[in-house]
Amino acid sequence: MNRRTTKSAARFRSKRGMASALIIMLLVLLIFFGVLSLVASAADLRLAKKRAEWNQAYYLADAQAVDFLAALDGYCSGLDADQAEALLTEWLDGQQNITDWSLESMTEEQGALSLAALVLSQTGQGQGIAVRLTIRTGRSMEGRSITIEEWRQWQPPFEYGDSKGGLWEG
Repeated sequence: MNRRTTKSAARFRSKRGMASALIIMLLVLLIFFGVLSLVASAADLRLAKKRAEWNQAYYLADAQAVDFLAALDGYCSGLDADQAEALLTEWLDGQQNITDWSLESMTEEQGALSLAALVLSQTGQGQGIAVRLTIRTGRSMEGRSITIEEWRQWQPPFEYGDSKGGLWEG
């Protein structure tokens, strides 16, 4: 009986097949980490593409706003203070990528106007630049005729929705 016990114990203590089991486990781990890195790389690529599209739309909108500012500066340089508001209103109505604009006379300075406008990019991606400018005409022009008070990125508002499943709860 003692001999039989030692044979079965020797079989269990035998290291045959351990290398194969270790190699199989190592291959499974390598495959797992390989698939995990592929999934992470694909997600990073999608995020990078979205960021590149957003940056492209932002800089296109910014360029449109700079072009608008240059055109406005050129138009306002020849305006007389008495007719400035009426002529500027007519000019702004003719601009294609300008929406939601308002023009008001400033009470602090005579001949100064405050313009708030939304300059949209022409790509239709929902990007724009919201600007607020102070325009000085006629005698109130001291140095610069247009002063930038506000220049910020704008996107249309979106709704989260009331349905569950899109946001984490906790």
